Amino acid sequence: MNYNEERDKWMRELIERDIADKENACRELKKVFEYTDCGVVGIKYIYRTETVEVTFDSGDKQVANVACDSTAAMLIDIFKQIEFLR
Repeated sequence: MNYNEERDKWMRELIERDIADKENACRELKKVFEYTDCGVVGIKYIYRTETVEVTFDSGDKQVANVACDSTAAMLIDIFKQIEFLR
């Protein structure tokens, strides 16, 4: 395997790990919301648009832009951008 192939493989693995971390963080955050009265019934990370969609029991959906965020920064941006969670 040459340098470019190794680099590409490493980048793919890094991206896959980042996506998995963000999906897992959203799944765990949904569990946290079950202990609140904020009405969150769904939360998912959407890789293609680098957004997080939060669904409320009213059917309302709100989206947070988390482009280029680390997992920790993503969590902060969710609370900053989704008004019902403040």
